[in-house]
Amino acid sequence: MTPREDGRRTYRFTWLRTFHHPIAVRIDATSERATLTAVELDGAGGYDPGQILRRTEFVLDPTAIAQMEAILEQHNFWSLPTSEEAFGLDGAEWIIEAAADKYHVVVRWSPEDGPVRAIGDHFLSLANWEIPPDDVY
Repeated sequence: MTPREDGRRTYRFTWLRTFHHPIAVRIDATSERATLTAVELDGAGGYDPGQILRRTEFVLDPTAIAQMEAILEQHNFWSLPTSEEAFGLDGAEWIIEAAADKYHVVVRWSPEDGPVRAIGDHFLSLANWEIPPDDVY
């Protein structure tokens, strides 16, 4: 993703779990409309991502995109460091990207709480997919 000068905004959450299916949720927004696309692959994020298992795409209500952007601001997304030292063997990479008039990416390893967890959880809730609590790490 690259910065946009035309007013379009793109937000993406990529969730690479070691032993579960990889999931990506993307929001593309303009001043008139926002769409959400969510994709789950059938592989395991720590090994072979696989092929598309399920995909959904729909238009977001204007309040949903406003809420997403408010959550990014509330958690100071644009000021978060891109990475931290924490990393492990079994867990998940939480990757959040945003491209508006600037671009920023934040990567965390299995956040149990904090801004990246809150933002990632919000992306997942917008997709309206049921994910068992034990599969969220």
